[in-house]
Parts: sequence; C-alpha cells; structure tokens
Amino acid sequence: MFDIVIKGGKILDGSGGKAYRADIGIKNEIICEIGSEIDTGCADLIHADGYTVCPGFIDIHSHSDFSLIHNPRAESKVMQGVTTEIVGNCGFSPGPVNPSRFDELMQYLVNTVAISEEEKKAWKYRSQGEFLCQLENCGIAVNIASLVGHGTIKVAAMGFKKEEPSRREHAHMAEMLINELE
Repeated sequence: MFDIVIKGGKILDGSGGKAYRADIGIKNEIICEIGSEIDTGCADLIHADGYTVCPGFIDIHSHSDFSLIHNPRAESKVMQGVTTEIVGNCGFSPGPVNPSRFDELMQYLVNTVAISEEEKKAWKYRSQGEFLCQLENCGIAVNIASLVGHGTIKVAAMGFKKEEPSRREHAHMAEMLINELE
C-alpha cells in the first residue's frame, strides 16, 4: 500500500522525453512506482487529471536568502513549482559580515534588498555557513544551494575603497573565501 497515489496526471519526468499519462505511487516520500492503474488503496489519493506532474524547478538566480528568514514557507516560489534556489547572486550574500564594516555592508545591500532597522540588528552572520544554519533551523520549504558574494567579501575586507586591495586585504579576502568554501 502506498502513502500517496497521484492518479492520471500528465508526467514530464525531466528526461526530455514527451509527456505521458500515468499514476505515481509514493511510499515513505519515495516514488516507488510509475504506471497505469496503480492500486488506489492509499492514505492520500490525488486526482491529477488535467494537471502536469514534474520534478521541482530550480531557480538559478534567486535573492530569497534575504527573505527566507522571514518567510520560510516560500509560498511564492513553491506555488510556481520551485523546490531549489541558488542564492548569493549578484556579488552579495548575508555573510561573511565584518562587524567593523557592518554599516558599509548595509549601505551596499539597501539598493537591492529592503532591510528594516529591526532586521539590521539581527544581521551579524560571520559566515555564510552561519546564515545557512539559521535558515535550516527555520525549517525552510525549499532546498538552498549557496554562493558567497564576492562583493560581501570585498566589503568585509576593505569596504568600498576604489583601489587595488593591499596584500593584507587580498590575503584576508582569500582567507574568507577559503573558509566559506570549506
């Protein structure tokens, strides 16, 4: 007996092949069978006639890293079928934050992300990993793959100076990047 049967949907399986009509049997959150006329003796039967059933979509350019803390359900994405988001785009990410350059980072982000004064007080992520742990603790509804923002790293190391980084600043940026990648 399956936990869930999705009955009669038009399936696009992600292989690039044509859509086909079939039933899907799910047990313990795993698709166990795809075929016609799967036994519907299950805990949850979903009639999918007239609907397309497909794998979740990946949003490769998302800025949801700045909203998921406040809206972990991510309804606007989930309702579109997005199950995975790539965050940390456009050179900025929530971490790493250098406390001595915090105001500069907020100035950098305010042009793209609406951040309230209350949100600024909580924004002290010393690493992108620390931020991702907080997201995980929120129980977010989507999967996250994270980039670390080169702009965030630059601001943490040298602010907005319009010159080549010193050897020390360059080494600091490289060290931060290595830490983030690890």
